[in-house]
Amino acid sequence: MKKLKGNLGIGHTRYSTSAASEEVNCQPFVVHTAHGPLAVAHNGELVNCSALRRWVLARGVGLSTSSDSELITQSLCIAPPDGELNGADWPARIKHRSRTR
Repeated sequence: MKKLKGNLGIGHTRYSTSAASEEVNCQPFVVHTAHGPLAVAHNGELVNCSALRRWVLARGVGLSTSSDSELITQSLCIAPPDGELNGADWPARIKHRSRTR
């Protein structure tokens, strides 16, 4: 623990129910964005996983896993249509995605 840097963390233990139980699907799922790293730990299954996968891929985002957590994370990295003036507004992006998907 002493080797870790930063002041925030996510603790999450869960076996995969919808994605294959492979190391690449382990959580938290982390992506590196222009605004810094973003990590998502998700406990559940997306009912619209196939539609969200098509939506993310149609926007030119490559996916590396079969994890629905990667879909959540990558969809949050796609900026809302109205843009952001002061960097990423993660709460606004979460609200936007929950209303539109």
